[in-house]
Amino acid sequence: MRRKTVGGRWMLRQPTCIKAAVWNGKAISSARHCKSNGRTGNHETAKRDEARLFHPKIPLPRWHTARSIRGRMKLELAGVSKFFGKTRALDEVSEVFEPGRIVAILGLNGAGKSTLLHCLAGILSLGEGRFTFDGEPFSRERVDLRRRFAFLPDFLLYFRWMNGLQHIGMVLRLYGKDTPDVQERVLDLLRGFDLLPLASAKLITLSRGQIYKMALVALMAANPELWLLDEPMASGMDALGFREFRARARAAADAGATILYTTQILSVAEQFSDEVLVLHQGRVRARGAASGLHASGELEQLLAALSEEK
Repeated sequence: MRRKTVGGRWMLRQPTCIKAAVWNGKAISSARHCKSNGRTGNHETAKRDEARLFHPKIPLPRWHTARSIRGRMKLELAGVSKFFGKTRALDEVSEVFEPGRIVAILGLNGAGKSTLLHCLAGILSLGEGRFTFDGEPFSRERVDLRRRFAFLPDFLLYFRWMNGLQHIGMVLRLYGKDTPDVQERVLDLLRGFDLLPLASAKLITLSRGQIYKMALVALMAANPELWLLDEPMASGMDALGFREFRARARAAADAGATILYTTQILSVAEQFSDEVLVLHQGRVRARGAASGLHASGELEQLLAALSEEK
């Protein structure tokens, strides 16, 4: 089945029962017998379904095929504020995030955590202030900068008719990473998150946690320098998914990636981060090493005091 996007720039074909990711017409694993959406495949069906996910004769826009930037990103915020009517969701946030760190953004409901990530991802415009990537001011028109980070919201948006492989392939093309060397990495990620048997299943048939894991596979395969994750610990992932996510996020940070994620769970922030940043009513109330704040008990005391504020 073929699909066109707006403007007919590219087309997708829907494989049925095949455990193979296909880019540029080349399968990265052999076709096998499998079950998908209640249908049993066979060798002939799988072989026939080794069609290209992306139609090679229809070009993408030029920026889709540009070489991606690689490096270690330093993120700087200067006086960042965001207003919703008379409500100040972010109030002059000025912070610097160095490469190779996992930062947990902790706060109560309505603290401004999600708003901050949405602003950094360019989904929401700033009311005041600015932020820079390696000293370069961010702009939605700067596709080269946008390709250096990836954002996963708490509730994912996806094409319901796509399967997992098509979603991953689409993301890799947008990031300019649909090259032969990415193939083994995708397979490794699918195995690690226990998604290989579900790779050709439509996303609409998967659970919320499985869809989130599929989105993580796409993100990790694209290998951005900055990860922006909104409430990943409330994504519905199972214990295996959490373990795999933490291990791979730690490895990415050790390799130089900057990872910012939001959470409302104190124990998560203390156990899985290098630093904790506490937001309340749009303002930064505390920031420090997770180990030090945990040992002193400051985080628990601070959150208790903030919950009593009106």
